[in-house]
Amino acid sequence: MKTARVIEVDEARAIRYLLAGGLLLVVLSLIGVYMIIGGIREVLVILRNMDPLKLALGVIFIILGETVRAGRLKLIARVRNASIPLTGALIARLLGRFAGILTPASMASTPVRAGVIGSYTGLSLGESVAISISETLYDTFIPVLIAMSLGIIGLPDTWPILAISVIIAGLWAAGLSYARTPGVEEAVARYTGRRDLWCFARRQRILFLETLKSNMDQRLITTSMTLTLLAHSIESLAIGVILDWSQGLIWWLMVLETSYVMTMTPTPGGALLFELGLNIVLTPTMTVEWRTLFVIASLLPGIVIVTLIPRLRVYLYQIASSIGECEEGESNTYNTLRERLV
Repeated sequence: MKTARVIEVDEARAIRYLLAGGLLLVVLSLIGVYMIIGGIREVLVILRNMDPLKLALGVIFIILGETVRAGRLKLIARVRNASIPLTGALIARLLGRFAGILTPASMASTPVRAGVIGSYTGLSLGESVAISISETLYDTFIPVLIAMSLGIIGLPDTWPILAISVIIAGLWAAGLSYARTPGVEEAVARYTGRRDLWCFARRQRILFLETLKSNMDQRLITTSMTLTLLAHSIESLAIGVILDWSQGLIWWLMVLETSYVMTMTPTPGGALLFELGLNIVLTPTMTVEWRTLFVIASLLPGIVIVTLIPRLRVYLYQIASSIGECEEGESNTYNTLRERLV
């Protein structure tokens, strides 16, 4: 009964956080579309005139794209001899999308997806994060590459898109380079002074790097890239439905990838910058319509996140219980490190 009460409290708190995050996203997005339209009444007229059937069909195409990505996730997880059902992989994808649109630079997307992956597969934290980051890399590389191309072609008007794409590529390169160093566990040793946490961080970093290395198989990369292109192509059909069928796949992809690049900017869901960036390549009315569909499709998965709290809590308990004493060799390394840091 005590556990049940804790779960109920956590669910209530989660609902409050989700509502607050969703409200902030909507408010910032409304400010963004207000800036490009010039009046809230005009924005409301655009929203009222949107076709609900087109919105529903657009959401279906986005979910179909995520389903293809779920198949890619299963493939990547198999490298670590882990099995995750397609439904579990799809939940991981959709909840990662949901967490991403509520946080600056989509920063919560990867850890939330990693938590769901770990809860279904039983993989360690380091392995689950590596699989999630591998997924994110595929979904970052293609948008950044296409957005860079669009930014170069459309200069000087598209310089913000080009600049943001270059910055994102640089940050990813720097982050992956840092992950190869012992910087994380050194930070744990410096700020906590706990040997067991340092050993845990060290072991997870090793598992993380081993998993990333195992994902470098050429056949896996080729298949994953193919699935990524297929997923993005299917998802881009949502743009054709909601905006303009006549423009064709290349234009739809450019709009879609620019959208994803803008969600990586430092506001929840890229709000404000998303609208201003898309307004470079779309008309104001099109920007409002596509933004509305994008937000709806990303927020809908939040409905199921509360039901996963018990599963995620069990996985977190497993992670906590895996924090144990260091082996003799690790203890000696830790003592040497502490002497150097003090």
